[in-house]
Amino acid sequence: MIDNLLEIGATFDWISPLASVVGDLVHGGGYTFLIPTCPIAPREMELMLGRKGVKTWGLMHVDNTTMISVRKADAQKAYGILKGAGVPVENPPKMAKSARPAKRSGGVFAVFDEVFRK
Repeated sequence: MIDNLLEIGATFDWISPLASVVGDLVHGGGYTFLIPTCPIAPREMELMLGRKGVKTWGLMHVDNTTMISVRKADAQKAYGILKGAGVPVENPPKMAKSARPAKRSGGVFAVFDEVFRK
């Protein structure tokens, strides 16, 4: 009975999502990680990122998924920290363009790509 009442009350929680959107606007855009339930507590994830210099906001836990936002510029760094700690992330950020492997031209002269890139 009490679980049902708490669940109904949680549906009216509009403050947490609003705080997350405001945080995104204040920080010039953000990247929100979706993390399934894992042995590391959500608050500990937030503290771990903070100790490494990654600012976080919008920490929420909904339907066995933790959501935590970071600046877009820090998304790769935060992902590396979380991954190194064994935290499963459902939506890893895309690699930065500078980190992507060089694209080969293809065709007959692809053999010379390495020579002309230097």
